[in-house]
Amino acid sequence: RDVAPSRGLGDVYKRQLISVAIDYYKGTKDSAHAALAYYNAGLVAMDNEDSEASLHNFLKTIDWLGESDNDELQFMVRYKMSRLFNLRLIPDEELRLGKAALPYAERIGNPLYICALLPYITHGFMQTNQLDSAYKYSVQAIQLAEKENLVRTLSHIYSQHAHLCMAMKDYKQALMYRDKDLACLLYTS
Repeated sequence: RDVAPSRGLGDVYKRQLISVAIDYYKGTKDSAHAALAYYNAGLVAMDNEDSEASLHNFLKTIDWLGESDNDELQFMVRYKMSRLFNLRLIPDEELRLGKAALPYAERIGNPLYICALLPYITHGFMQTNQLDSAYKYSVQAIQLAEKENLVRTLSHIYSQHAHLCMAMKDYKQALMYRDKDLACLLYTS
């Protein structure tokens, strides 16, 4: 985004409401709702481009979740943190959290979750110059997205794979995946 979102009354109201929920659930033994309140606080902070507050609240979410079997929230909080570290250009943490989120996504069995996550893992490996590992996760993303016919997701995955192939000096593959990316873009527009 070129312009930061406005910090209007709606944002203030959301923060105040979530703060009330956090204060309430901190005083109870209801760890599931406390975790959810912290997660929502992290999302509001993310919307307001406050990555420090967002990370703080997401870490609190993980603390409150503990060993909870809420795979959906376990996945989402780690996925969102991986995205934040991607934006902050901290590939080691992006990679660590992406890999930590993957088992939850696989247990849930939602191909959209897995295909949304795999590019962050791939990116983390690319940024840490572990290109063979990046290739493995990138191919996994391509195979799953193609199998599930996730056309809107494929464009990004193909584009990233083309960049990876360029980094690996496989120009023929890079060109092939760039063409696939363009075909997806034309199909979805």
